[in-house]
Amino acid sequence: MTRITTRIVLAAALFFLSHSTHAADMAPGADSSGQLAIELGAPFCDKMVLQREMAVPVWGWSKPGTQITVEFASQKKTAAAGADDKWMVKLDPLAG
Repeated sequence: MTRITTRIVLAAALFFLSHSTHAADMAPGADSSGQLAIELGAPFCDKMVLQREMAVPVWGWSKPGTQITVEFASQKKTAAAGADDKWMVKLDPLAG
């Protein structure tokens, strides 16, 4: 089994996401060409604001077993999409 790793980078409160898709009619984890796809939860968009001084959950959906890495403010957190296509990481509290 090939392990696929996808990286999500939060920089200046923006996500730079590779292999993304927003089509609701596609199978979870795949785009129209069958390529790996990641969908982020609704709050994660341009100009979003992250809460200070508390853990920040980041979540979404992808093909089961896909390794997701989120990087932000010198933090690097990794999770795998479960059998239900869901994944989540929690960023450590950010200083205020």
